[in-house]
Amino acid sequence: CGAGPRVLEDFLNNINTSIDKITGAVITHSHSDHMNEATLRKLASNGIPIYCNDEVKKIAIAAIKDESKKLVKKNFHEISVRNEFIIGDFKIKAFNLSHDSDGGCYGYVFKKKTSGKITKIVYATDFGYPSQSAKRLFRDADIMFIESDHCDIMLDKCFEIPEDIKENHIRKYHISTTQ
Repeated sequence: CGAGPRVLEDFLNNINTSIDKITGAVITHSHSDHMNEATLRKLASNGIPIYCNDEVKKIAIAAIKDESKKLVKKNFHEISVRNEFIIGDFKIKAFNLSHDSDGGCYGYVFKKKTSGKITKIVYATDFGYPSQSAKRLFRDADIMFIESDHCDIMLDKCFEIPEDIKENHIRKYHISTTQ
């Protein structure tokens, strides 16, 4: 949900599908590269349910400054780590991740039963180090989507980013390609 609506449509076109095929969207956390308000409006205008925790929902709704606020709010569905929820053929469980975002950060385990076999997909973005309980969720996954957003060697050589940002944000709350 962090890409703008045009970028999202391009991504979907590249895999021969369209926005009307989306049955639901999950939000991991409130940072703008993971939650774009124009994309939220686009999803809502297409009747696509949006799932996230209560705090992230509040942040998302507050960010929308036009008449579409009510429509977007109507399409939000609050979730918690305590309860599974369903989108289409997937049973989904949220889990906490350590990240420096307002409202918290979730990863997701998607399970789908096909021909008697359960496929397990684990989706986790922006986290520094997974907890033991999160690590257990990665076991026996058929597909893992993990976002690593920096190379430590390149980050060390970058002088445009202040050292405190490197240590207290990037390295602390984002895994590296080496990790």
